[in-house]
Amino acid sequence: MPSCYNLKIWVEDPFHLGRYDFTSMTWSLIKEYFKGVGSDSDSKLQLLERVKRECKIVDNKNLPILNRHEGGLGGDDNTLHRQIRFRPRKAARAGEIEDEFILLIATDGSAPHGEKWTLDQLQDLLKAFVKVINDILPRDTILGSSLEIVM
Repeated sequence: MPSCYNLKIWVEDPFHLGRYDFTSMTWSLIKEYFKGVGSDSDSKLQLLERVKRECKIVDNKNLPILNRHEGGLGGDDNTLHRQIRFRPRKAARAGEIEDEFILLIATDGSAPHGEKWTLDQLQDLLKAFVKVINDILPRDTILGSSLEIVM
């Protein structure tokens, strides 16, 4: 069974819109920048390339851009390739807490000999995403980040 990891990034609300509203707006903006879809897809793909350049680990620098609607990094074959995808922001249903963070989901290839992430690779990518997002958002907007193993 492949492993699944959550890479979370918390953002501050410098405009005092309310954390939920700002996170929702920020998440939508960042996903659109990174997804590489739309009329300015070249500039969006450049941001994913910038994330790769910010990485310290060579394997991360060489990751392909994921050819999926939701955007991300990794190979296109779910059974063989590891991937990082942008999760759509979760809207709260009755009694649920709404996301107050940006979430990237990393999965291993599902085949027995599929590619597997190392924790060092995921930490390296998380730091790179934080660096690039910090450069897009107003100063001191990112509050923190975490890596969680979901299984």
